[in-house]
Amino acid sequence: MLLRPAREEDLPAVARLAAGLVLQHHGFDPARFMLPDRVEEGYLWWFGQELDNPAALILVALCDSEIVGYAYGRI
Repeated sequence: MLLRPAREEDLPAVARLAAGLVLQHHGFDPARFMLPDRVEEGYLWWFGQELDNPAALILVALCDSEIVGYAYGRI
């Protein structure tokens, strides 16, 4: 497992993972968790903005060169 800062080319995979988490939460309890339209595209846009934000950090976890997880934090 390797952790490193996300790069622009990583964002499609990170957005897919983030959208998957939204779908999972919505599936567990749709009354509590909303499901916006085009959630993956929204995350792709948002994380793209955050790459240049000095108050934000996006890390990716790689296993055999495949992105298998991410962490996002913002002050």
